[in-house]
Amino acid sequence: MRHGTAQGAIDETVNSIGYWTGAVAGLAADIISERQAAARNQDAAAARRIDARTAEIQRDTNRIRAQRVSREIDELRDELANANAIIATLTSGLRSARAENENLKSSLQQLMAAVRKNTWQ
Repeated sequence: MRHGTAQGAIDETVNSIGYWTGAVAGLAADIISERQAAARNQDAAAARRIDARTAEIQRDTNRIRAQRVSREIDELRDELANANAIIATLTSGLRSARAENENLKSSLQQLMAAVRKNTWQ
């Protein structure tokens, strides 16, 4: 991950989604196998355990996703604050440069007026 960048946060999110997609697919395959075995054996207790485990996995997955998203949002907010500080600094520098430019223009005009005045005499 490129730390401190929005692209880094996006890369981490994409990688995380890929990981969790694979993990959920693996769990789903296990659950389907267990459910089929339970159905063949007509084991209602096993089916209830599977349903409870599925619900637990879904809660855990949602909690982990929420934590990750919250952390990524915090990182993006920090990056935005840093970018805003940089923009404010650059804007201030630009204003100073523009003011200096105006001062130099004024000085140049005064100098040119003095040169013209001396040239015509």
